[in-house]
Amino acid sequence: MKRLWAWIVAAAQWVWGRYHAHLPWCAGLFAIVMSLFCWHLFSKDVVYSKPGTDVYSQYIYQQHFLHSEATRDLPMTPAWKEIPPFNLPLWNPYTYGGHSFVGDSQAALFYPPTWFVSFLPPTAAINVLMAFHTFVIGLGLYMWAAWRGLRPAAAFVGGVLAMLGGTYFMHVYAGHMSNLGSMAWAPFVFWGIDGWMRAHRFKWIVLAAGAAALQIYAGHAQYAYYTAITAGVYSLIFLWQAERRMATVLGLLAIYPLAAIFSAMQLLPSYGAMMESVRAGGAGLEFAKMFGLPPENLLTTIAPWFYGGTEKVMYWGRCYLWEMQLYMGVAGLAFAAFGVGGFKMNDRLRWIGLLAAVLLLAFGSNVSALYNILYKMVPFYSSFRGASKFVFFAGLFGSLLAAMGVNRLLNKEKPGVGWGAAWLGLGAGCVLAGIWMGTDGALESWKSILNSMIDSNESYLHKNYWVQSGVMEAGVATSALALRIGGGLLMVAGALWLAARKVPQVVWALCLMAVVDVYIFAYKNLPSFKVSEIHGMQLQEFFAKNDPRSGYRALNLIAPMSGMMWRSEGIWGNEPSVLKRYSEFMTFTQGLNPDGATQNLNITRIDQRLFGLLRCRFIFHPEGNNIKATPIAPEAMGRFYIVSNYEVMKSRDEIFKALANPQFDLKHKVILEQEPNPKPEPQSVEYTVRLLGASTDQWTLEVTCNRATMLVMTDPWSRDWRAVTLPGSVQTNYDVLPANYILRAIPLAQGRHVFRIEYVPWGLATGKKATFAGIAFAVCLLAFPSWRKKLRIEPPEAE
Repeated sequence: MKRLWAWIVAAAQWVWGRYHAHLPWCAGLFAIVMSLFCWHLFSKDVVYSKPGTDVYSQYIYQQHFLHSEATRDLPMTPAWKEIPPFNLPLWNPYTYGGHSFVGDSQAALFYPPTWFVSFLPPTAAINVLMAFHTFVIGLGLYMWAAWRGLRPAAAFVGGVLAMLGGTYFMHVYAGHMSNLGSMAWAPFVFWGIDGWMRAHRFKWIVLAAGAAALQIYAGHAQYAYYTAITAGVYSLIFLWQAERRMATVLGLLAIYPLAAIFSAMQLLPSYGAMMESVRAGGAGLEFAKMFGLPPENLLTTIAPWFYGGTEKVMYWGRCYLWEMQLYMGVAGLAFAAFGVGGFKMNDRLRWIGLLAAVLLLAFGSNVSALYNILYKMVPFYSSFRGASKFVFFAGLFGSLLAAMGVNRLLNKEKPGVGWGAAWLGLGAGCVLAGIWMGTDGALESWKSILNSMIDSNESYLHKNYWVQSGVMEAGVATSALALRIGGGLLMVAGALWLAARKVPQVVWALCLMAVVDVYIFAYKNLPSFKVSEIHGMQLQEFFAKNDPRSGYRALNLIAPMSGMMWRSEGIWGNEPSVLKRYSEFMTFTQGLNPDGATQNLNITRIDQRLFGLLRCRFIFHPEGNNIKATPIAPEAMGRFYIVSNYEVMKSRDEIFKALANPQFDLKHKVILEQEPNPKPEPQSVEYTVRLLGASTDQWTLEVTCNRATMLVMTDPWSRDWRAVTLPGSVQTNYDVLPANYILRAIPLAQGRHVFRIEYVPWGLATGKKATFAGIAFAVCLLAFPSWRKKLRIEPPEAE
């Protein structure tokens, strides 16, 4: 014990000796994060984010699912007792009838922090992850800036701006758990790129690749993908100042293949699941081009609430506020501009070009010519919507540039009069505009702006909102106040800037202003709600009377993801992981063209026959402020049933037409897409089906039948479900065939069958091997310099 303690003390002394100049500033970043999140950090009921956003509608239920699988805190039945205390769920049976959970990247199933917090109460787990990722992005920006030679205080300001500015922190407001996780590791990717271009050490490639892999594991594939695109743009712009360009290029090109290897155990199953999902082959143009950054939202850099989004006035601008908000504080904006001005002309143009490039990408379909080229030409670009997410990188680079601007002032560089005069002039203009907007004559101008938003069809605020008494006036007043406050802060920054010419210590007041500004912004955008009051909790009494483990499904029109909390299977959901076949079928039930199937479906038609095929027996719908459960399809199917009559059809539309025919006997006939083997005998069958064990990913059955027949399972078919023969079975192999286009059918010979139906995600086994082998190889290369030199990964003179 004494030896261990001595080792700990020695390690602490080494860390302090090497990093003592930085540790207090990093502790300051941590303290700022804790001061925001500490109030409900480990709460069992209160969770951060705005009610109605993603935590409210999705992640709280997902976290309940993970928590119950990790702790097995669920009601036990004989079928569940076979499962070990800790279960890693690969399949989610509770939404969309069932779909890949490991392939749903937003589940972040292999992301280490996910399982570190899974043993906490679900609300606490979400709060801890939010705080953790907020600190990580601030720490990453700090370390990147400090490595670039910036003073600790300057790096600290940049870190605060990165974690509390609008391009990141508004995702806390919106409850975007996977967004926050993937965004948090971005600074480390660019730090690794800079490190490699400067020093050509293998550790920098590993840093960038490891951070990119963590972005993939964290769950938001789009941010990982956009980081790769931005990293490519960044590398091209700054490559020309690197030495040994060919070696630099080869190292940069190695980053993302190495990241793919590090993350293969997530990347391959996600790709496999995507190829079966509604996103297979890319999204349609109309869907993909949604949510580009409106150019007019550049105004939020100075007046963040010009378009509403306060307690008094809802956001009325285009798209959604959390991805259209660029605020990094007016002092932070001034510092960033001053940071750019500190470069020589060539480097200044590079940074301006970089910011212009990410903003052009963020504009999306608002710059239609560029967007259409990217949509058609760049692999996977068409699979995502919301090009406005590129604005995050503008905020990230802006925070680094702000740190550079602070560094110039801390290095006693005299602030120019022109800068201060510019802030004063711009601020005065904003104040005057705000005063003018408060006059009666400005109302018509404001209404024309509002009408242009409404006419764009990209404003998601209902028109009737403005009919309410006093709302229009409150909207004008909010816009005017936002301009006056933003302009006033710019004038204060300008005055301090000019004062710093004579009194250099005033620079610290500017730094304090930058920190306090974004801190207040973040504090005002950190709402919370009680999980005990969400819609899904209203179903507790219903499930107490109607045990969800009895096998029925429900259509939940209010909280479709809440089935993960109650272990209740549902026929719809609220995320992009729905199987394409299943979505096509559900689209068909609504009288729509299955070719237009997406994750978004407004279910208004209740087809009792076809919903009964999915075991749907209840519909949960609003009644006043409550949720009402109405029985439908009382003769819904069970999970397993035996069928001997079948018909083979190849065409999806032909299958749907047959299923919709009231004369088609769904209980005694099934449509296949190929001939079964063994072929069923078309006579009545005596059979028994006995459940031996079950989990989220497998079902163990004993089936006896006196004739060849077929077992139909009313769960969605996926190519990754298979049946494995167990001892005592008369059959040596089993096929899992698509039945009725969306279900599963297993042909059975006469006799006793014992088999396990299990979900084996495409690429998971290969991905695990690749990931562990890749990490082991990288560790060996880092540990043994002779290996790196022998393989010529580093030049002999690399330091």
